[in-house]
Amino acid sequence: RFEYPMPSGYNYLYSVQYLPTAPSVIHPLHNGKGADSAGYHGNALSTYSRAQSFTVPEDGYYEYVSIGLKTIGSPTDTVKVYVYSDSSGLPDSVVTNGTSTAISATTLPTSGVAWQYVVFQFPIPPYLSAGVTYHLVISRTGSSDASNYYSVATDPDVTYAGGSASVLNSSGPTWSATTDRDIC
Repeated sequence: RFEYPMPSGYNYLYSVQYLPTAPSVIHPLHNGKGADSAGYHGNALSTYSRAQSFTVPEDGYYEYVSIGLKTIGSPTDTVKVYVYSDSSGLPDSVVTNGTSTAISATTLPTSGVAWQYVVFQFPIPPYLSAGVTYHLVISRTGSSDASNYYSVATDPDVTYAGGSASVLNSSGPTWSATTDRDIC
């Protein structure tokens, strides 16, 4: 079985590695790009979910993904990552086994701390095919809250050439591409 931690979330999709044990759940963000705070979601600004498209270099089962994340305020719900199929460059629907375990907000870094990579595990790893576009979707499980929400580390330089970011807004609700930053 292949396990793919993607240590930067998206910036280092170089090879598939077999991991004898799961990676640590939270570890420092080392992208060197100065992630910024525009990746808010689950707040009252109508951004429900964030996504980043990607491809994998090899067919296989992928069990882990890391995403730079922290909380703003004190959310009490959880956050999950989903693997979605692609439709015209935007997320379409969750692939088979494409739902990660939930991570409690109480275990995440807080607003006074830098983003940390949070490792999400897929209990039954989804099978992903090389060259096919997928989307990692980050969503909170609770309602939007203007004071208590999540911040996803984003790269304002839009340097990830392997895909693009998108957001799910309340107007619709519909997915829309965002060209000003990638998730990192």
